[in-house]
Amino acid sequence: MSIPVMSESGAGAARFTGYRPWLDGVRAVAILLVLLEHTNLFKQFNLGGVGVGIFFALSGYLITGLLWDEFAREGRLALVPFYLRRFARLAPALVIVVVVAGVAFLAEGQRRAAFNGLFAVTYTANYAAIFSGHHLAGFGHTWSLAVEEHFYLVWPPLMLLLLRRLQAPGFIKAVLALCVAVLCWRALLFVFFGEQVRLMLYAGSLERLDSLLYGCAAAVAVRRGWRPGIGAVLAGVVAVAASIVWLAPLSSVFGPTLIGAGGALLIAALDCERRAVMQQLLSAKLMVRTGILSYGIYLWHIPLLQLVTRNGEGPLLHILAAMGLAVILAYVSYRYCEVPIRDSVRRRLAGKPGPAPI
Repeated sequence: MSIPVMSESGAGAARFTGYRPWLDGVRAVAILLVLLEHTNLFKQFNLGGVGVGIFFALSGYLITGLLWDEFAREGRLALVPFYLRRFARLAPALVIVVVVAGVAFLAEGQRRAAFNGLFAVTYTANYAAIFSGHHLAGFGHTWSLAVEEHFYLVWPPLMLLLLRRLQAPGFIKAVLALCVAVLCWRALLFVFFGEQVRLMLYAGSLERLDSLLYGCAAAVAVRRGWRPGIGAVLAGVVAVAASIVWLAPLSSVFGPTLIGAGGALLIAALDCERRAVMQQLLSAKLMVRTGILSYGIYLWHIPLLQLVTRNGEGPLLHILAAMGLAVILAYVSYRYCEVPIRDSVRRRLAGKPGPAPI
């Protein structure tokens, strides 16, 4: 789960290459927000939604930075190696969770939950939920994986198209225009269909695209010399805070914009920080290790909660035990499955251009 080492001509981009442990710290913050949501102690707040939104913004920021650096160095993007690396990074842990949890669900007589694993491994969980009208038992959380995977499929070739036609300022403007277009699309859906499309607004791949695109724009902007000032940081804090406390119906329209833009501003500010206070805090060993395991923890915790509580409700001790087990299983999966497979693919692709896996 290491952050790649890439280089771009020009000193301005040099500081954004190599492993930055504070970005794993950001992952830790995001997964902790998700876990807090599922303790059911903070139902009045949108902690989980903000945590997922931070993951989205960070993914857009990192992936775009990698691809931008590669294009600056090579003059092209090696898309096939990119997709192979993403598959090697994401698929093994997901398959393990689906198989193990699926067997456990069948043993417990939860056939529907076991069947839902098929939507998880095919990255269709978000649309399965949208068309059924409810989140999927056992694997409902994999809607966010589907959104990210669809982004990974579409964004690199679209980015290559933009890079061949636009300079950096035009590229950033085009990405921000896409963000505005997605916001307008959500607003239109809400105006005409209201609460009927609430789940689509929350989990649709197109409807959540801007949550990632703000991170994309920020990645390019910082490489071209932009540094978030105090005003940008305050705007990011206000936007993220508003996303946490705003649960009104219109939050399904504007919420993704707030957390996407706010999260991107804060991530960029963190990555550009000169005094490094927040960088040091987020680079603490516990934060980094939690961030490294965040993907596995995210995958495991909902199936375990389903097995322990059936409906996500239950004694707090049971919920915390399930989350603790999720951390253990995430470590075992990462150490003995994900890392060996990732490293094997990396060795096979050695010498081929393209960014290393995130």
